[in-house]
Amino acid sequence: METPEAHQSSNPTPATGSGNGDAIRDDPQQRRKVEAELARLGLAPDAIRRFVDSDAHAADRPPADIAKPRAAAVGKASLESLAAMAAELAAANASKRLEELKQVDLGLPPVREVTREEAERAETMLREAQMLRRREKWNDAIAKCHEAINVAPTDAAGIEMLGDLYQSVGRVQEAMAAYKHAVTINPKRVGAERKFGDLLMRQEQWSHGDPEAMPVNPFAAVLLSMLIPGAGQIHNHDTLKGIVCLVLDGVFGWVLTATSVGFPAFRTGRGLHTTPFVTMAVAGIYYIAVLMDANLVARAGGKHRD
Repeated sequence: METPEAHQSSNPTPATGSGNGDAIRDDPQQRRKVEAELARLGLAPDAIRRFVDSDAHAADRPPADIAKPRAAAVGKASLESLAAMAAELAAANASKRLEELKQVDLGLPPVREVTREEAERAETMLREAQMLRRREKWNDAIAKCHEAINVAPTDAAGIEMLGDLYQSVGRVQEAMAAYKHAVTINPKRVGAERKFGDLLMRQEQWSHGDPEAMPVNPFAAVLLSMLIPGAGQIHNHDTLKGIVCLVLDGVFGWVLTATSVGFPAFRTGRGLHTTPFVTMAVAGIYYIAVLMDANLVARAGGKHRD
């Protein structure tokens, strides 16, 4: 009769953990591979740990304590099975998000036929909204965009712009609803569809509490950089660049206030000095570059690390 030890020696368990939960838990490299794959599919870190370790103490718990019998066997599943389960969960979460979006009221008029004159008038209003947007007058731009959509309810470009404006002020649900509505009106609106998908994916990350994925506000980023160059970069989650800027702030402050190429040169009384002006010009260029960087990175959604 074959002993369990002889059976194990004749059929060794693969070290990769491709078909055994214990190997997945005991092999750090394979575990990281499984966790990375599940994270890529949108699973939260705590859910990943439950999925990989769910059978670790299953034998010690009564059946009633196991909320999901299927999840209790995940530790014995292959990487492909875990990925499939994560994909199913991600799809379920996405469906839930879509149902929530149906409850968002954008206050848009019902779809109707639009005359040529109405379309031209709406286009003029959208240009005005775009100008307000460039001046960062977000509320006025949103109001003007709504006005244009009321005139031309079938203008998918205007509805997509409304989504962009809502996204700029951090109103993610309204932005997603606007993008979804734009695609419904014009299925060929690829830009709106891409923005909707990107927000849907990022919102799933936000719900997991990832601080690097939280939305940033361009106005706040620029204002912080105006007060302290580098603070806007930190607001954009670009911490390393922010620290470098803060160090440069100290360097420029010391050069301008305590050296002969800064303000002290004006107190010598020996005529006009060009060196302080050059130093101030360089500091001014640096200051403007920091403001522009804070604004551009914030508009792009901030710095996101993998």
